[in-house]
Amino acid sequence: IGNAFGFPNPSRGSNPIFRVESESAERMNIRIYNLAGELVTESDMPAATFGATPGFEWQWNTDGVAPGIYQCVVTAHKDGQAFVKRFRQAVKK
Repeated sequence: IGNAFGFPNPSRGSNPIFRVESESAERMNIRIYNLAGELVTESDMPAATFGATPGFEWQWNTDGVAPGIYQCVVTAHKDGQAFVKRFRQAVKK
C-alpha cells in the first residue's frame, strides 16, 4: 500500500474522499471506527487512477455521523495476503 488519506481533512460540511495508492492490490476494503473503537461503517473501495498512479477511491457519506476524529483502516488484498494501513479523519459539522 502506498499513500492512504482522506480529503478534505478535516471535512467541514462535505463528504470526505478516501484515496489509497496501490499498484498491485486486487481489492481494497475500508473500515471506519470512532474513538471508542466502535465500527461506524465498512465498504469495499472501487479501483481508480490518479494521473498515472493506480489505486482505490471511496467517498464517505457523513450524513448522520457525529463530529469527531475517526480511525480509518484500509486493507489491501493480493494473492491471499492482507496488508493494512491506518490513518485518521476528522469530521466537523
